[in-house]
Amino acid sequence: MKKTIILTLLVFQVLITPRVIAQTVIQSDFVSDIIPSYMASGSSTRLAVVIRATVQNLNPNSLYRYFNQGAIFSDIGSTNPGAGNPLLINIDSVNYHYTTSPSLTTAGNYGVFRTNSSGQYTGWFGFVNTGNARFTAGNHIIPTIVIGDSTGVLVSRRALDDSILVLAFGNTIAPTQGTGIFGRSSGIPKNIVCLYDNLNGTGKPVSITYLENDGTTISSSVTFYTDSVNGVDGRWGTIIPNQNSNGIRRVEERFLANGEIKAFGTSATGLWPSGANTVDPTGGTTPIILDYIDAPLPVELISFSATLVDNEVLIRWSTATESNNSGFEVQRKHQNDFQSIGFVRGNGTSVDVRHYQFTDHNLIQGNLTYRLEQIDFDGTEKYSNEIAVYIKALETFNLQQNFPNPFNPSTLINYQIPSNSFVKIKVYDPLGKEICTLVNEQKDAGSYSVNFSAQELSSGVYFYTLQAGDFVSIKKMILIK
Repeated sequence: MKKTIILTLLVFQVLITPRVIAQTVIQSDFVSDIIPSYMASGSSTRLAVVIRATVQNLNPNSLYRYFNQGAIFSDIGSTNPGAGNPLLINIDSVNYHYTTSPSLTTAGNYGVFRTNSSGQYTGWFGFVNTGNARFTAGNHIIPTIVIGDSTGVLVSRRALDDSILVLAFGNTIAPTQGTGIFGRSSGIPKNIVCLYDNLNGTGKPVSITYLENDGTTISSSVTFYTDSVNGVDGRWGTIIPNQNSNGIRRVEERFLANGEIKAFGTSATGLWPSGANTVDPTGGTTPIILDYIDAPLPVELISFSATLVDNEVLIRWSTATESNNSGFEVQRKHQNDFQSIGFVRGNGTSVDVRHYQFTDHNLIQGNLTYRLEQIDFDGTEKYSNEIAVYIKALETFNLQQNFPNPFNPSTLINYQIPSNSFVKIKVYDPLGKEICTLVNEQKDAGSYSVNFSAQELSSGVYFYTLQAGDFVSIKKMILIK
């Protein structure tokens, strides 16, 4: 009986006594999705390198802390995750974060991610070379990730299943020397840029970086990055190998949120329209410059809709950015092929959100399918997704959501009435005080639009109402100045 009690106490003590386990770097459960072939070296020529990878075999739907560094093969099996300064890329943050003091317990020195129901997380990870000997030209750097739980307790140290070759800035065509390159574009800040030595974007990218302005400043960056790239919206900078007979043939922008391709520019020879030559460069820290006419990373269509409005279809779309945009051809298909039904001129080059609309007045009963053909000034064409609309006679009142919304300072309100009615449309503030009356008259059956200008009003939420006979509808709109 005494032995049983002693044994029970020993087991209980083992269960409640914390155990400190040396978490060695393992090359497991950190799987590459997109990883570059090359990265930079040097303590005063620093450049961020970015990868896309999956962390797996963690608890499902759980929050973790992390930071990234770069190791060499001899670090595998040790407790040292390598060297380098983490660039923390969290898609839910306003900015990236850069730290020279990685830590799982100090705010600002770690990033966070949340796993999915399978215990996985896929995202972009980054770090920056330093003067550490690991970042010697010719070495292969293995990206690492140090993971902690939501409170900062160490969970594991993992190494990626692939590596990146380190280049030194130099002026000769040698396998371990590289040249700087930067681009001017209308790409979206914080999105990712991948450079390829082929037209189709196959295999490992030559280099991967990100679009400024990401909200960070990396000290001791290579001079061209500090002077011409950092903090400037749409610019990017990285290193490419001097020994590259193909040159850079594709510059690709990918979305920060999901890694999908947003836009790309290509050169069949590696010699770009501005005259920039990326074939076997020897510039070292004197960069090659790709200009707007080379790889502008053009139109980003963020919404496209087609809505039946009585005897018309209202087609609306918005762009987040535009570059080299001649305009949009609106196309419709009834039974067989798409046919053009109108053209809407684009804004050429823009980094602001732009809203467009087109009305199809000549409807045909049945299924209609709509799409947009975006046309660059050089004739390049791109198509939107397709939207189907079934056409039949409307027999109900309808008050549509104002467009655009949010708006500044004016917006359009569309409505339909199926029969002759006395129509009132009014605007109210959040307290129910009437601001103005937009419509107050007899209307025949049909579709109508009325413009509301809020030039004299303050930013905030407002309401508008449609009253026609016994029909009443209320909708909310947002004014942002």
